[in-house]
Amino acid sequence: MNFRISTLCLLVLAVLFGGGCSTLDKLSTAQTDRLKKNQFYKTYETKNMPSSTSAIGLLPVTVRPYLESPDFEYDRNNPLLIELTDTLNARLQRMNITTSVNEPLLATRKDGPGLYLGSSEGEHVPVGASIMREDHEKYPPMIIYRQKPGKKWKSESSQIMADHEVDYLLKVWISFAEYPKADKGLVKKQVLLGTHHEEEIRFFSAEDKPVEVLQLSGYLVDQKGNVVRAGAEGVIHNDTPFWLQVLDVKELIDDKTLKRLLEKERRKDLPGDPLTLDVALENLVAQLLDRDI
Repeated sequence: MNFRISTLCLLVLAVLFGGGCSTLDKLSTAQTDRLKKNQFYKTYETKNMPSSTSAIGLLPVTVRPYLESPDFEYDRNNPLLIELTDTLNARLQRMNITTSVNEPLLATRKDGPGLYLGSSEGEHVPVGASIMREDHEKYPPMIIYRQKPGKKWKSESSQIMADHEVDYLLKVWISFAEYPKADKGLVKKQVLLGTHHEEEIRFFSAEDKPVEVLQLSGYLVDQKGNVVRAGAEGVIHNDTPFWLQVLDVKELIDDKTLKRLLEKERRKDLPGDPLTLDVALENLVAQLLDRDI
């Protein structure tokens, strides 16, 4: 079944029966795709992926608010989020595979590319995402939603790339999303966070409640300002305690968790127990550029 076509048809019907013109506007500037299990990226320009010698420009890392809701639940001025941003910028520079493009306005403008990767059902999902789930599915699927950049943003990004003599621009966000649970064996549950990364969920956890995830998301754009590839790596999650789930209350990722992520959180399933943050960042960059890091 072609989910993009079905989504388009249903949304057009919604507009015809009172949905309003704003929905049609979003259809012309955005694209929603269903992701397969363990898929966290999508290539939009297959023939335009970078080569091993392509020059990559790096935009500053920023915290990305929700696409569809003005009520961002996290404080972007939180010192720990600022520290996390600085840490990621420094680690990207140390990879020595990109040229710094210090254009913070280009990196944060609303007419630039937008991205959502997460459950098709939740508080802050894009328009039309909730219809992606089929009747037989126990859990909602993962989706990727791409908001296409505006003409002015594309024009300015092309000029900036020419000025810095780079072939592509790479953008990394710190973002928050909700991920669906998945079965692990007969009785256990898990959340699939990213490339070869899964975490077990406590036994007493409501199946219909998603998991709050801090993720590193990003995109790669070409010299015409078109999004070539986009995706995300879930870094750390928080599963709200069952007694709060029953009350329909969601726990956010707190400062204690952010501090642990910066200092202690490690992937003990990998050789050398590397920092979880480092693994997620390296996987994100490697996947977006399609090269080893």
